[in-house]
Amino acid sequence: MLTSLHYLDNRFVQPRLESLVSRSRWKEQYKERVENYSNVFTVGRICASRTRIYHKLKHFKFKLYQECCTIAMTEEVEDEQVKETVERIFRRSKENGWIKENSSCDLRVKKHLVPV
Repeated sequence: MLTSLHYLDNRFVQPRLESLVSRSRWKEQYKERVENYSNVFTVGRICASRTRIYHKLKHFKFKLYQECCTIAMTEEVEDEQVKETVERIFRRSKENGWIKENSSCDLRVKKHLVPV
């Protein structure tokens, strides 16, 4: 999975970013000024909250991949079937808090909202 993320970044994201910079009609002086901007931004509370959520979501897949690899390597069992490995990883992920069951969020049940 990590290889596929690198592939996506190297083949699609990075070239498009580079082509945007090379094709842009910005004056060189403006390009230099933008490149020298600080990486620290001042944003409002709502925007900061949304950015934190987006950031966590963006890195979730990679963190989950790392967690699964760690579990698979630390308790490596000889002659273990793939199904058993997956079940072991799920069990450990549940114990570590990566997987949580939330019965109050059943999307199959339609709830009617009543205005207060």
